[in-house]
Amino acid sequence: MLEANSNKRFIKINFRGKGEVHGWNSGRTYEWTAGTFRNYIRKYKPSHWVNGDAVSTLIENGGTSKAILSVGSYNNRVNWLNFEGKFQSDSAIDEGQISGFSSWGPALDGRLNPDVAAPGQFIANAYHKDAVPGWLSPYIVHKDQWNNDDVYWVLLSGTSMASPHAAGIVALMLQASEGQLSASDMYEIIRSTSQKDAYTGNQDNFQYGTGKIDAYKAIIASVNAMRNDKIEVKRPILIVQENRLCLVGMEASNSEIYFQIFDASGREVFSKKTRNKYIPTDTISTGVYFVRYGLSGNSFSQTVFLDNNR
Repeated sequence: MLEANSNKRFIKINFRGKGEVHGWNSGRTYEWTAGTFRNYIRKYKPSHWVNGDAVSTLIENGGTSKAILSVGSYNNRVNWLNFEGKFQSDSAIDEGQISGFSSWGPALDGRLNPDVAAPGQFIANAYHKDAVPGWLSPYIVHKDQWNNDDVYWVLLSGTSMASPHAAGIVALMLQASEGQLSASDMYEIIRSTSQKDAYTGNQDNFQYGTGKIDAYKAIIASVNAMRNDKIEVKRPILIVQENRLCLVGMEASNSEIYFQIFDASGREVFSKKTRNKYIPTDTISTGVYFVRYGLSGNSFSQTVFLDNNR
């Protein structure tokens, strides 16, 4: 039963029966609770209350559902210049170390959670001018004006900063795979391509999951998934092969197929009309490219990664 008392500003929770309750109320996983609530409980707690630990602090549905990618946060930086050009530093934890507010697994059913970790501490965000208190001044890294209003970029922290990194990577994976990947495909790719370092250790764990999310490797794996012969071709697609592109699903009859390849700056690096479905790429540098191709008025486009260092 929950009872809210607006005068004393606390919630009273009564339990019946037997069992164990994880009851953290803290912004720091290494404290079982924090602030005035902690002081109140310490003063009045019954004998069967025990101090908590950082294990199984990840217990809410948004972080433990079997249908989501659970993302922890690690520290992105320890030094920066604020908008006034003043040097700022916050070295409470190392750059690359798990954030103190990032909840730890396992899930209550023992599953590995979080799945991965992403940058989530001291991330630059657009901020409304009316929501910038004075104490945030050291964390304002850019100040400008738009329509005679002040606009700010502020360093914020939270797993709510880490999860957009993962969402952006998923969007790039969908683009790279032409929408061919399922949710479970992307889930497995992100977990399997995550990276280990001195902070994560060599083994999966309940702080970093399988490791730190790696956008580059995840997108390459997504592109490589297009090479699977079992993919049903519903429109012409380009398959990346060694030192060449192979066009599948479009055959030239009396007309030639045109190909144009552009680099990330929009510069055309290759152009050709041919009846051959193979396009050599050995003279093109390794990188991500935008390819436009077509036949008889039908135009298509695709983003590909060319790795000519293999």
